[in-house]
Amino acid sequence: MYFKDNKKEDRLSSQLKNNLKKRKQQKNLRSNMMSDTEITPNKQEHNKQEILKITGNQKFNGTITLSGAKNAALPIIIASILSNQDLTLNNVPNLADIETILAILKDLNVSVVKTSNNSYILNASKINKLICNEELVSKMRASFLVVGALLTKYKEAQIHMPGGCSIGSRPIDLHLEGLKAMGATIEVLPDSIKATAKDGLKGCDFTFSKVSVGATEHLIMAAVLATGKTVLRNCAIEPEITDLITCLNKMGAKITGQGTNKISIQGVKELQKATHTVILDRIEAGSYALAAAITKGSITLVDFPYELLDSFFDSLIKSGAIVEKKGKDVFIQGSKIIHPVDIQTKEYPGFPTDLQAQWITYICLANGKSELEETIFENRFLHVDHLNNMGANITIKSKQHCIIEGVSNFTGANVIATDLRASFALIMAAIVANGVTTISNLTHLDRGYENPIQKFQSCNILIERTKDY
Repeated sequence: MYFKDNKKEDRLSSQLKNNLKKRKQQKNLRSNMMSDTEITPNKQEHNKQEILKITGNQKFNGTITLSGAKNAALPIIIASILSNQDLTLNNVPNLADIETILAILKDLNVSVVKTSNNSYILNASKINKLICNEELVSKMRASFLVVGALLTKYKEAQIHMPGGCSIGSRPIDLHLEGLKAMGATIEVLPDSIKATAKDGLKGCDFTFSKVSVGATEHLIMAAVLATGKTVLRNCAIEPEITDLITCLNKMGAKITGQGTNKISIQGVKELQKATHTVILDRIEAGSYALAAAITKGSITLVDFPYELLDSFFDSLIKSGAIVEKKGKDVFIQGSKIIHPVDIQTKEYPGFPTDLQAQWITYICLANGKSELEETIFENRFLHVDHLNNMGANITIKSKQHCIIEGVSNFTGANVIATDLRASFALIMAAIVANGVTTISNLTHLDRGYENPIQKFQSCNILIERTKDY
């Protein structure tokens, strides 16, 4: 049984917060310096910036074959560290985040062989370092999961604080508490975290104080090679976690309870070779469903399991859209009149936080007032100002609550993508807007959507990715 030492936890939390504050100050300073540079008229780097140029009043119609789920692929790729044999992965999306995590593994001397457009063979038998590259981990939050995999296999790991989208603080306290419960010693350094387990990780009974997808994935991987049995309670139950468990069990892990909030892991000495196909991306599915619905068009999501988006589809139906199962496919037809719907984001199986920005864009054109409460992150309304610049009428009541008054349409404008999901939300607004819209800062879009321009174009949407001169 794990008993919490509140004084130690408070000191650890305080150290983490102070270090995080310093890192944010340094990041803001670098950002301000970059901004000062970018306004120089003859700066060549500015001329290289890519933008999306979209003329509005378009109607979305077509069929989308979805990509593999980024949020499933990332932890599964990291799980390759746990074995000394080949892990063959199929349906891995071609995304910037995938390239980043593969680069992190390559830096550790993991063999990464791309066998086709969306398939890889990973082999971690020759890892020769236990500290992750600072520049690479600063790009992505999920990189922190490498710690548990390295720690349980090699008894030591060190990592700099991870980065990602600016959608609010995402504390790693739960990750560290769980690792400590399994016998790890955590050292908080000025710019990194070092974890050691001299005698190896030990199984434990641990209850998450808050539901966390990342922490659940992290401790599952850490427990796979730990001595004895680990029971994790109050776990997240996202489909991506189930996919991770499915892959690990193929590799020889002994995990039960997938899809429930209580997961049991019996530690094993080693994992074997395996082949796994990553599940389809439910966030991509919901994003394109909303893109079709906002234009009053239609879309068919090929071979997509309806149950992965039950709550989302319920809300879409309430708004007036038609959502139907057609064999293995899902068909969505937008409504001529969008009805207002109040939304509260929740952990799975609730309304996904990763569809919140896209939903706000959609419900902006509703006939009436809607409210949205974001319960997962506290700073995920950065895109609202850009939507308002395009004619939306959104009032932010707090960091987690906004009111959307329906308007007749958007107006084209020059806008900036503030994070991954906001990128897609702005594209949605642009394809129905009156006039031309340009969207800059496309690095976020590249992190989470595979071939979005081609997929939009295949559904009769005129959209151009070009240089901003």
